[in-house]
Amino acid sequence: MALLECMIAISLALIIISVVFNVYIGVQKNFTIQTSLNKIQFTARQVNDILVKEIHQAGYIGCAHFSANFPLVSYQNHDLTEVNKLVITGHAFMVRHASVENSELIADMRDFSTFIVDTHVPYRAGDVLMVSDCRHAEIIKVNRIHYRGGDEWIETERPLTQLFIKHAEVSRFEENYFFVQGSGLYKQTRQGQRIKLVDGVKSMRIDQLSAAKVLLFSLELAHEQLTKKWYIYVKV
Repeated sequence: MALLECMIAISLALIIISVVFNVYIGVQKNFTIQTSLNKIQFTARQVNDILVKEIHQAGYIGCAHFSANFPLVSYQNHDLTEVNKLVITGHAFMVRHASVENSELIADMRDFSTFIVDTHVPYRAGDVLMVSDCRHAEIIKVNRIHYRGGDEWIETERPLTQLFIKHAEVSRFEENYFFVQGSGLYKQTRQGQRIKLVDGVKSMRIDQLSAAKVLLFSLELAHEQLTKKWYIYVKV
């Protein structure tokens, strides 16, 4: 009798251990899934912020509103038009705009190849810049920079077509290409520098909805073993 009771006790103990173990595994699995889902949601918010910011900056030229008729002078293959300010290629896109960080002319230009700006933004030889006075804009390339009395003197590779006046804005001209590679969202700058912006992005497809000026981004986001489809709408 004692042997039978012992066997029953062992069997019950094994059943209880099995139940507890299964509950633990279930809880651990749910915790892992929830952690991955939280990470995917965080990744989606990061991607959303980047897409909205960059697409809304397409065609930005500072104080002026860019349009097809706005007088803007290009430099060689660096130009900005209504067509190329935002280029969609299905699984990637390119945005062209002036940087929101800018300097100002501290004096009227006296010749067509030199202007003086404050040192709010440091520039260097080879930079492609945009100069805008809210009525006109011109894209130029920096040939040489030197400093006098704390001011930044910029010499251009070719003469500008007009003389800009004091307080005209000077910004870097950005041409940024966004794409997915491996498991991340990347930005490639005009200089060819590749910057990983967000991890956990496996694929991206871009569709323009015909009914409105809206872009639909279909994303595949992943963390560890969990993969989710995510959709982001951005108004152009």
